[in-house]
Amino acid sequence: MPESYPDISFNSEGVCSYCLGEKYFGVANDPKIREMMSKKDKLSEDFERTVRECKGRSEYDCLVPISGGKDSSYLAYLLMQHYGLRILTLTVDTGLLNPVAKQNVGRIVKILNVDHIFFTPKVDFFKKLYRHFLTHPRWGHSPTVCQVCTEAVLSIALKEAAKRRIPLVAPGYSPDQIEKYFYEVPQNVIRERSWVPEELNNEPFDEDDRNYFWIPSLHAEGDYFPRVLFPFHVLEYPSTEEVTRRVAELGLVRKGRAHPMATNCLLGWLTAYLDIKKLGYYPFVRFISQRIREEKESRSRRLRAIELLNWSVKSGIFRVIFRRRINHVLKHLDLEMKDLFKITLEPTSS
Repeated sequence: MPESYPDISFNSEGVCSYCLGEKYFGVANDPKIREMMSKKDKLSEDFERTVRECKGRSEYDCLVPISGGKDSSYLAYLLMQHYGLRILTLTVDTGLLNPVAKQNVGRIVKILNVDHIFFTPKVDFFKKLYRHFLTHPRWGHSPTVCQVCTEAVLSIALKEAAKRRIPLVAPGYSPDQIEKYFYEVPQNVIRERSWVPEELNNEPFDEDDRNYFWIPSLHAEGDYFPRVLFPFHVLEYPSTEEVTRRVAELGLVRKGRAHPMATNCLLGWLTAYLDIKKLGYYPFVRFISQRIREEKESRSRRLRAIELLNWSVKSGIFRVIFRRRINHVLKHLDLEMKDLFKITLEPTSS
């Protein structure tokens, strides 16, 4: 973790307060979640039992949102081939879906021979969503926009599963994607809470925009509520490099087209640039740090990558290299870089 990370401290040996277990971020701030995280074996057993109980209850056993990246494609393969589930895959067109990822989706669907839904909301929904949360960030641009976007995509998947009475929704979140929930979206959150962000109750948003988010009173089918589980939070997960290699070997994604650099949402280049320029660090470094603490990633290799990223942004090279992607996003959202730099960010580790 960088010295500039909010509320961080180091002992005399240079070990940070997060590595020492004195501070936590995200869901790990909750002691109950930390206890769950320490009992992955039991949760893994719950997943195995849930998969068995899902079979044959509906036309499909599971809905899997796929983005065209390595993790969701690998999960779809595992659920079909290892667990024998009948899956329905779904991709949401946000308007900034990476062209490589979109091509990957077509290949994955063909190779796995699965039914697939390519969901396209009305033209300006994600545009309004991105514009608002880029210009009104809760803290960093990347975490704010990514969180509200994932909630929208997950809502669309949950609505589809409820409509079709599919018992399980399984997003391919990697082990370090633990922002709001660990392993499962609690049933009370699905049964009792509207997922509409508070900001959407005001202009420029309307009822149609709010309706994309999960609202149990509107979208639940009677008393039928699917479970939403994140399998890779508790199942054995190879390294990032190994998963990338496997999906290429399986033919799901062509070699060189599975790496996040090739498939990530186009918006990510802009938000990463803004956060590093404004905050001095990339907010998602906390997820990378967690993987290193768990000895799932190489510290030296990741450190070199992070240092290179920070240097490229601060030197201006990043904006030159990714000029076309950044300019494409700004044009798509009708935004100017100078206006985004006027927005102040409030650093926080929560």
